[in-house]
Amino acid sequence: MSLKDIAQPKKTELLEQAVINKTPDEVREIFKELGTVDMTARALGIACRYVGSDMVKALAESGAKFSFPRHEEIERIYHCFADINFMGWLTNYALMLLDIFRGDLRGVSSIKGLNLFKKIPRDNGKPLPILPRDERLVVLKYLYENREKVDFDFEEFLFISYFVKADEFISALKELGVGLSQKRRDILTGKAEKDESWFFFGYLTKLLKAEDFIEVMGNISREVGGEKLCCTEWFYDTNTPKIYEPEVFGFFTEHFDMSKLNKTQIMRAVISENKVGCLPAVEKSGWLKMPKKRDEMIAFATEKGCTEAAAWLLDFKNRTADFAAEREKAEKKMMRELNAKPDSVTELKKIWSYKKQEDGTLVITKYRGEKTEVTVPEKIGKSIVTAIGDSAFAGGSGLCAGRITPYVSYELMAARRKITKLVLPSGLKSIGLGAFADMLSLESIDIPESVTEIGDCAFYECNSLKSVTVPGGVKSIGEYCFSRCKKLKNVKICHGVEEICEGAFHNSDSLRRVDIPVTVKSIKSGRLGLSGEIIREAFDGWAFHLKIYVVKGSFAEEYCKEKGFKYEYTEEV
Repeated sequence: MSLKDIAQPKKTELLEQAVINKTPDEVREIFKELGTVDMTARALGIACRYVGSDMVKALAESGAKFSFPRHEEIERIYHCFADINFMGWLTNYALMLLDIFRGDLRGVSSIKGLNLFKKIPRDNGKPLPILPRDERLVVLKYLYENREKVDFDFEEFLFISYFVKADEFISALKELGVGLSQKRRDILTGKAEKDESWFFFGYLTKLLKAEDFIEVMGNISREVGGEKLCCTEWFYDTNTPKIYEPEVFGFFTEHFDMSKLNKTQIMRAVISENKVGCLPAVEKSGWLKMPKKRDEMIAFATEKGCTEAAAWLLDFKNRTADFAAEREKAEKKMMRELNAKPDSVTELKKIWSYKKQEDGTLVITKYRGEKTEVTVPEKIGKSIVTAIGDSAFAGGSGLCAGRITPYVSYELMAARRKITKLVLPSGLKSIGLGAFADMLSLESIDIPESVTEIGDCAFYECNSLKSVTVPGGVKSIGEYCFSRCKKLKNVKICHGVEEICEGAFHNSDSLRRVDIPVTVKSIKSGRLGLSGEIIREAFDGWAFHLKIYVVKGSFAEEYCKEKGFKYEYTEEV
């Protein structure tokens, strides 16, 4: 049988063994006999690491490439990742050039198929050792010069080289004019939307030891021209506890944009761990500039018994405070509060965060109060409140319908989960993503007739909510809007609503009655990606106590027949 007729995995194996045991000219002939070989990337990697430039050239001229087909069979057949995701990466066999070995950098060298050994066996019993570095640098230059021919991703190679501190390879690439791509620089500095490469960056930084973090991140910082690197809550949490090493913390606050982080939470963590060496960086960053915040941290340190941190903070206060000015300011504030009306802008700002929209109306972005019965103001100052923003009242933060709801602090989470009643303003038009999600104690809420939009997961896991009326101005009930409302029994959907999206009442297994008007023309079902291949209906099929009230001859009646739901006829809602 001709070598061209054998299966692809066997072709790959023969080619790799030829690279290990044969001469470059012999490999050329074998490659020619094999014909099309789908997977040549690993053979190239072996040549780069153990054999040398002549073999790399022979493979490249025969058509070998570092790229390979990306489909689900690749991992099974060739034992390498076939797609990009959070915990894996498309296996880059060019990395075999580097001085790393199995286990040196878990995020790179443990990828299946990337065998980074110091020696590999040959048929004659004499092992092939890893090439001297200067010979591999010759290979690197050849790969760069022929990058299009062999699909050598030099930018990705440089990026990984920083994390394994491959200084000579970095220098060689810099001499060739190689730098990080503009797209990666924009992602690292927060100018572009985050993709899988951002999460891979976070994962690689997590693997760095504290003593390596400053050097590696310093190089990355220079690559982006000294701009501050983006930092999210996820990235920060991923890199603790090493961030709380004083030198690392100082570097971090100087080189990363921490504007979106909860600085109070970070300072409390520093104090709780008595990481006094981090406090000078806190001072330098200006986080203690406000006397109120400074005194709050002193009280926290004292309460927790963190004597060293408390002593440092008291010394900071003595060094920097203008006591006379602070006293005067406090007295003026006290007089303003005594004279302020409960509905004044000054008072409302204490418990409401909001922003002005293009039309001059306001969207509530955060509720910071502690009442259990809450009335959302109709106006703040002269501006009307027309929207409740994403997660404005959310009692938690997490994943819902494939979307990450914004971060919520533990203090706000605890307070919001105690709210039992919400009164919304009559002019409200929009309710955002997860606006009232995880309000575990919410029993009562009336959605005003003025509302025209309810976002996905708006009432997700409102476990105490018993009934709700969706006004007719709302054209579409968002995905997982009332999902996991464990006590929800009655839902009235008013005339005018046209669509019920996927999972709208999913897992609300206490449902007994839902009224659906004749205007509803679409009740969606589909696949929820995080739950594999399970079909998710707008209403769970196993909620056998549920009875749906429909208008005879309506779309809803046909839906109930198709899905096997109990239904009864009713007059138009």
